Amino acid sequence: MVSQHGMPALAGSRRRRYVAPMPPALVLVVALAVTDAGLAAPGAQRFDAERCPLALQLRALGSVGSAAGTWKALFVHWQTYGSCDAGPVREGYAHGVVSLLASKWSQVGDLARHAKEDPTFLDFVVAHVDASSAPEDLEAVRSAAQGACPKTLRALCRRL
Repeated sequence: MVSQHGMPALAGSRRRRYVAPMPPALVLVVALAVTDAGLAAPGAQRFDAERCPLALQLRALGSVGSAAGTWKALFVHWQTYGSCDAGPVREGYAHGVVSLLASKWSQVGDLARHAKEDPTFLDFVVAHVDASSAPEDLEAVRSAAQGACPKTLRALCRRL
């Protein structure tokens, strides 16, 4: 027996209605609306519409995941969309920062170069090493900062 959507139906199973997933653009709009309406988790920051209009929020949110590949990509994204650092974008930044620190510690020199170019970038990075990240990733960051820090970057590692 085949269901109305061409999928095999299990014998004796009830007929289930197929629900198509939301298009990604709609997911972004819903996430932004929830955050902006104050319906997000307690303590979540709201977007400042003057500093980060909706079109910029959507672009920031749509690209924050890909910005976490390298420190340069994250630095450029932060320079472009840093004014949108709230709600889901902030969560994306936190994930990217901790992921880079935990899994690409060998590239910490790249972080130092960007922080030297703009010291507020290091403030941004430190602010995004937070409890929203996986405990094992935070432990990896702590361990690397304490045990595998290049001598020339000790001040940076202490901040992490």
